[in-house]
Amino acid sequence: MFSLVSADYIETQGGRVGTVKVASGTLRVRVGSLVVESDPRIREVQTRLEAGTQVRILGRQDGWYRIEPPPGVFFYVSADFSERISEREARELMRKQPASLATTERTPHATLAADATPQPPANEEETTMSPPAEPMRIVEPRPAEQAGMVDGSGGSAPLAAASRSEPATPPAAAPAQGSRSLRERLSAMEPAMIRALRSPPNAASDQEWVDRLRPLVNQRQDASVADRASFWMIRFQSRINRGRASSPTTPAAATTGESVEARGVLYPSFEVPAGPYGLRYRLVTPHTNRVTAYVEFDPLLGLNPSRLVGKYVGVTGEPYLEPTKRVQVIRARSTTTLATPDGGGREGGG
Repeated sequence: MFSLVSADYIETQGGRVGTVKVASGTLRVRVGSLVVESDPRIREVQTRLEAGTQVRILGRQDGWYRIEPPPGVFFYVSADFSERISEREARELMRKQPASLATTERTPHATLAADATPQPPANEEETTMSPPAEPMRIVEPRPAEQAGMVDGSGGSAPLAAASRSEPATPPAAAPAQGSRSLRERLSAMEPAMIRALRSPPNAASDQEWVDRLRPLVNQRQDASVADRASFWMIRFQSRINRGRASSPTTPAAATTGESVEARGVLYPSFEVPAGPYGLRYRLVTPHTNRVTAYVEFDPLLGLNPSRLVGKYVGVTGEPYLEPTKRVQVIRARSTTTLATPDGGGREGGG
């Protein structure tokens, strides 16, 4: 088993030991997977680590470290495909298992679905986005460390995987071929949906996508397909709802500043929780550092906030009330780099 943390905020000390280095806040620990390829930034948060916490590093995955799951992180296996055994039987099974398994350090054989709740943002920047990972179930036994896992009744007993194999979908689901067809169908739609979401809102086209996705959301053969389809359907439905509430700003209005809803120097924000697109940002006045607005950027729109950090910008978008902190957040549609108020003019557009 392994978890993921941003390598930018881990200071290595040689070997396989690292220390969390964050200036403020906490570092998010996310679900690791060797089965489904997706951006770790959108995977569920398992726990948070304070500055100074030591982690055991198992490997590197692009800009992320694979680490040994921290204390308190646990995983699910299907009760239908596991049976309880004694401590002696557990030791015997571990002794007989293949050497490749015995020497592997907490390596997962399936996607890990963690029990996570929304958490405050970590001191890390994440700028890419992709659909949520498909939740799969664990079918292989966990190494020896798992033998003492506490059960739901408060007692503890070792677990071993039953001799039968768990299907990729829940036991009551349709045959695997049907689930595979659903996944292939959704995967074939996703490139076109990404292109559609990068285009200006179109109520008729967006409604067509909602109608096409609804059967995949409502089907009961494959829960992971329903989750992914729901992710996309919400995106298109949100565009439809926003279009009903307000008309989009034209590029000319954005360049002249007539519809810029907030201005200020852009900085990453750790005061409000991460949103659907990850880390949020704040706009502050150049001289008083007063926060004028919080902003979030949808990567599918091609906006790159990291290149605007520290610059005085104007942001055009749809404001809404963030429910946790009760502050206004602007979902950016476009940005314009401006001269500071006493600088005398505009620097350029972006």
